[in-house]
Amino acid sequence: MARDDAMFGWDGSHNHKIKVDHTTGTLVTVTHASHEEHEGHAYMCLYSVASIGGLDNDLMQLTWTTPDTDVELHMIKGAKCGATALFKFTEGWTGGGTATGTIPIYNRRRNSLNTSSVVVSYGTVAVTGGTVLKTEYLSTGKFGAGETRDQNEWILKPNTKYAVSLFLNADETAEISLNWYEHI
Repeated sequence: MARDDAMFGWDGSHNHKIKVDHTTGTLVTVTHASHEEHEGHAYMCLYSVASIGGLDNDLMQLTWTTPDTDVELHMIKGAKCGATALFKFTEGWTGGGTATGTIPIYNRRRNSLNTSSVVVSYGTVAVTGGTVLKTEYLSTGKFGAGETRDQNEWILKPNTKYAVSLFLNADETAEISLNWYEHI
C-alpha cells in the first residue's frame, strides 16, 4: 500500500516536498553553513610560507576589515605549523599591521560568480591595540583555534579591523587559513 503522508515547506514562492530518509524517517537537512556554501556565499583563503621563524617572535599575519553593510561575516580560522607557535586573533586593532600584499579569496562554490566583500592582506608587522579575542599555543602541526564550526565560529562586527597572527621562534613552515560565509 502506497502512502503519501508528505510534508511540504514554503520557500517564499513554492511549496516543496520535505525530504525524509526512507530507512530512519528523519528529516534530510544541511547545516546553515553548508546552505551558504551551496548558495555561493562561502569563501576561503590560505596563506602559507616555506620558512618563518629563526628569530624571537617572527611573525606571519593576515588582516582585513569587515564591510560597513548589512552583511554578517561568520568566520572560522586556523593555523598549521612545523614548530610550536603562538596564535592570536585580534579585533579592532589600531596600529601596526602593515600589509605586504593581498591574497586570493576563493568562492567555495566553484561555479558561482559571487565575490567576497572582504580583502585579506598579509604582512609581518604585528598589529597593536584592539582586543585579543583568542590566544592559543599550538604544538607542531596543530590546526589551531578550535576544530569545529560550533566551537570556532565568530560572527564579526561590521566596519571593524581584524587580524590573525602566528608567531614562531623556529625556522619552519607555517600556514593560516580563513573560512567564512557572508550572511545577508
